[in-house]
Amino acid sequence: MKAKVRAAALAGTLVLATWTTGPLGSRPAAAQTRPLGESNLIFSINVQDFSYPEKSAATLRRIVALHESLGLPVDLYLTDSVAQAYEQVDPGLLDRLLASPQVSISSHIRPPRPYYTRYNWLGMDALSDAEQQAIIRRYETHALDLASGQTLDAAGGYGWLTDRLGQAPWAAAFQADAGVGRNVAAVYRSMGARFFMQHGRPINLGERMDGVYLRPEHVDLRLFEHLAGDAAAAIDQALAEARLAAGARSPFVVGVKMHDNDFFAQDSAWVTVYIDGPRRPPWDPSRKSPLLTAGEAEAMWQLYEAAVRHAAELRDSGDVAVVDLPQVWEALEGKDATAAATATAAATATASAAATLPPPTATGPAVGAPRLYLSGTMHVESNRARWPQPDALLDFFRRATAAGRQADGRAMRWSLGADIGWMRGEPRAAELLRALAADGVSLDVHAHSAEDRAAIAALLRSWNLSPNSVASGLTISEIAGLRQPLVDGRGGQWQAELLWGIVRRPDHRPGSDDDSAGVWRPKDGEAFLEHDPSGSLIAVGGGDRSLAGAEALRLALGAAAPGQPPVWSTSLMIDPVTLQDRQGAGIATIEAWAAKAAADPILVWATIEETAGAWLAAGGIPSRRDWPVALPTGAPTLAVTATATEAPPAASPSASPAATAAATEPARVTPGATGTGQPPAPSPTTAGQSTVAAPQKRLYLPRLAAP
Repeated sequence: MKAKVRAAALAGTLVLATWTTGPLGSRPAAAQTRPLGESNLIFSINVQDFSYPEKSAATLRRIVALHESLGLPVDLYLTDSVAQAYEQVDPGLLDRLLASPQVSISSHIRPPRPYYTRYNWLGMDALSDAEQQAIIRRYETHALDLASGQTLDAAGGYGWLTDRLGQAPWAAAFQADAGVGRNVAAVYRSMGARFFMQHGRPINLGERMDGVYLRPEHVDLRLFEHLAGDAAAAIDQALAEARLAAGARSPFVVGVKMHDNDFFAQDSAWVTVYIDGPRRPPWDPSRKSPLLTAGEAEAMWQLYEAAVRHAAELRDSGDVAVVDLPQVWEALEGKDATAAATATAAATATASAAATLPPPTATGPAVGAPRLYLSGTMHVESNRARWPQPDALLDFFRRATAAGRQADGRAMRWSLGADIGWMRGEPRAAELLRALAADGVSLDVHAHSAEDRAAIAALLRSWNLSPNSVASGLTISEIAGLRQPLVDGRGGQWQAELLWGIVRRPDHRPGSDDDSAGVWRPKDGEAFLEHDPSGSLIAVGGGDRSLAGAEALRLALGAAAPGQPPVWSTSLMIDPVTLQDRQGAGIATIEAWAAKAAADPILVWATIEETAGAWLAAGGIPSRRDWPVALPTGAPTLAVTATATEAPPAASPSASPAATAAATEPARVTPGATGTGQPPAPSPTTAGQSTVAAPQKRLYLPRLAAP
């Protein structure tokens, strides 16, 4: 049976992610943290047996007592269904685990979630990316009916675990098919992913995927498979294999894995009900695996206890360190993981509320408190005069993707759209885009023709990169065509689902660029500002694309009267040559602002794609407003000033004089000012309303001559 489960796991994409939307998974002050050594062991227990919750609870208590007696840490991975069952059969267990100095709590998922690998009973692959993400968010904030696979009204999923534990689980694991896995990862990442994990190859400390650390592991030791052997020998062999693994670098890590049911049942509940059952609902959760005999159970306990005692001996000899996820984080970041436990209650409440917005009802979607989703982005054009300096580009995004890091580990989110001429002409294009993707930068599809969009998507895929579904930078005449799959010259296809950076004409003269903030479904090219609930494309407004504009809208929403749509959007766009926004705000100014703004519960770091997913999850209530945005109440005005010592990178030899001038223009911006120094034109606001000012000079979507 174990082999059958392993085969199913290999058929999909296994990702282990750590999230922290509340205070980090802290340990009691009495815990003794140790740095990673040359060789390391991580003990993990996958908890999943809802058929015998009393036996599962007793198993955890015995495992925890064993580890505490020897001073060895252990990572526990809970499903929400089992954790909720514990509340009925052993109400004090979760608090007991939280109080242990040796326990770190994580989470994982199992069927019948429709995005679990080979359980696509809901037809997830036929849905758009945004629709998939909305469904996944629903499952991760609501309880699960184990028979029908449907969500219930009660809280559940990752959101419930976070609320119940008073802190986010350190890790969450999922398996998903290729057509869905990207969106599962996107949802978890938007909830504050801190680690991902992949099986099947050695993972060195410090490796990252999509901007998130990969948990280091060079050998996956499934201890339950060594029942007939010697536990100490199995560990010693795994430690030796870790050093010999192809591409492995110190510190070497062996993961030692068990399941709760290994100690009392022949198979787990999810194997019995789902793996050995149908692939579609309904299922029969009352089916139970036969129990082990007393002798079989004792043999498994002897195996595990021998392994833990041997690990303690190796630790005491100084040969091996026994660590857990908080210590891995400490090794990566140089920070004590317990420090984040002092994060403000406001940040915790904000993240929890964002993850549990009410679903649509028969009378219409519920309206929650407004939140502003801020996305950073950049376009790289085909014109060589506008190409960025490669190393400066990498340095900017390394800092930008870490700016505004919150107590939950989440930082500013960014995307980049590269035109086909740069992708084909820049010798380092593939290297640069892979590095940016590793830093968490999402790859929009930015082009000036339908065929180029499809070609860009195909080229990204050939570089083992994933284009998202954002058509970034488009004229209104393209909207109709983007509703259909686009095909390149070789037959490759790409389908847009989201629109960003809409212009009426390609010349960007006054009145051409749409400065809408908020999210909506455009009706058509002529009436693109009109929301069409049945529209197939979602437009994510970028506002005036400046840091000052984002700050002004944040303040306005904070002072807005109740009843606003729950999801708003604006963007920060960076020029690829100057690496500044249109007001001259560069990375130092962005970092300083983000460090302060991150504490605001209204502000959410998100990519364009993640913003659309949150909008759908919150009911798809249109929030589009013309810029300047007028809201029924007042908000203060804030000046965003570039750091005095900040200067743009030296212009490339091919940079145009206009680009050089833009890089050195004054950086002080006050919402409400205009590029001419005159007050903005009167807007249809009334006394007592808050206004976000009209934009000044443009740096985005430049009209350029052919290369």
